[in-house]
Amino acid sequence: MEILVALGVAILILLLLFKGVIQTFQRQAIVAILCLIFLFPIYLIWVIIEFFFLDKPSNAQIVILKEKD
Repeated sequence: MEILVALGVAILILLLLFKGVIQTFQRQAIVAILCLIFLFPIYLIWVIIEFFFLDKPSNAQIVILKEKD
């Protein structure tokens, strides 16, 4: 019975953190992939911070400006 409760709590936590995972990939996709592969504990902390404390990233566009020759 305790195993089912622990499993239920773990699934609930993973579902709640899924939103933070999405935000990390929207904000910095390459960094998120590298952290996921090499620095998983740091990535989990980043996900928790994204979920609870940071605003959702906007769909801002990247503008590249060139200098005149």
